[in-house]
Amino acid sequence: GALSLWVASPNYWAEDLGPQLGWEDLAEGGVEARTIEADHYGLLRPPAVEGLAEQIGQKLREKT
Repeated sequence: GALSLWVASPNYWAEDLGPQLGWEDLAEGGVEARTIEADHYGLLRPPAVEGLAEQIGQKLREKT
C-alpha cells in the first residue's frame, strides 16, 4: 500500500537513503514524504508535535 512519512529536518540519514529514507522499496503504493522542522526527538515535543498532529489528522480526514 501507500505510505505517509513525516521526516525531521535536518535529517542526516537522507544523504545516504534519499528523501524517502528507503521506504520506497517497501511501499508498493508509493511514499509521500513530508518534512517537519524539528530534530528526530523534537517531532514529538512542542511546538513541532502540534503541526505533526494537524498534518496526520488532515491525512486521516482525506481517507474517510
